Amino acid sequence: MQKNITQDNYLRTMKADKNLAKDYYAKSINKTEQQKALESLLLDAINKGELDESAPYRIADLACGGGTLSYHLSSFFPNASFVLLDYNEDGLELAKEINAESKDRMEFIQGDLRDLPLQDSSFDLVFCWQTLGWVDKENISRVMQEILRILKPKGRLYASSLFNTEFDVDLYTTICDRTRPSSYNQSNPKEPLTNGYYNTYCKQSIVDMCGEGVQCVRIVPFYPQIDFKRDFSQRGIGSFTLAIDSAESNCNAFWHLGAKRESASTKANCSVKHNGNKNQASATRGALGDTLGFAQSVKSERERSDNSENYMGGGQNTISHNLNTILISHNPTQQSIA
Repeated sequence: MQKNITQDNYLRTMKADKNLAKDYYAKSINKTEQQKALESLLLDAINKGELDESAPYRIADLACGGGTLSYHLSSFFPNASFVLLDYNEDGLELAKEINAESKDRMEFIQGDLRDLPLQDSSFDLVFCWQTLGWVDKENISRVMQEILRILKPKGRLYASSLFNTEFDVDLYTTICDRTRPSSYNQSNPKEPLTNGYYNTYCKQSIVDMCGEGVQCVRIVPFYPQIDFKRDFSQRGIGSFTLAIDSAESNCNAFWHLGAKRESASTKANCSVKHNGNKNQASATRGALGDTLGFAQSVKSERERSDNSENYMGGGQNTISHNLNTILISHNPTQQSIA
């Protein structure tokens, strides 16, 4: 199914970077650290009686890419049905292939997050992974409202993206990654094209985007259990981790968008609960550093077996980040379920 698709810069870059994207999606067939962290959050909700793993949930996987998130969740929620939606038809074709064994429980839709071709209050769970930071600032609030619209009462959204956990500052970043085919400007190679956005939002901005009806915003820090080794042959956008000597009292501030500086990569989970007409936001602030790359003095680089969590297989030398997950629970009765 295809709905409301415009040939914009996002689709242009995805088409140009098709091989990179396919390799990135395919690697996630093996559980990433983010997938493990998500499942840990889901298990916690199940143990608290907030979720039921055997329930016949209706689940939306928005900006599904190659569909690997639903691939893993289909066994986590064996009685659930899934709608996988993406703007890029190439990703959906791979998603169909990866999820062939569960195809009877899945529907695949090419659609736009800004105008979801989905009914109001129709999903128990919505997942939107590593996506919101790539939405332009003019449309991010609209996307959040669309996601809230399709949630059932007491439904939940889990969304992984970049959020500033330490400061009330949004960063709007336009990317020109010249290692990617999508940056090549055939008419003038000396003026490369942009690849997209890498925006970072603070907690208050997320609350404002959700508007009324959000009961709480909870940020749950996530620290990778394995390390991302820097690959010096890669010079594109990505991340890597470093060992930090906590005994060091000096701090080094690195402003390194595209600079060749090591950075401490940190990740987190953020949750939002949706409560009818009431906005009662709260959050756990993790000591994660900020997106400008503040890190303690580095003693040594840690090792990691692969770099499968880097965006589309890019390099590991550019941006220090806080990656979070948003959980939204829609509760029109205004009763807290957290």
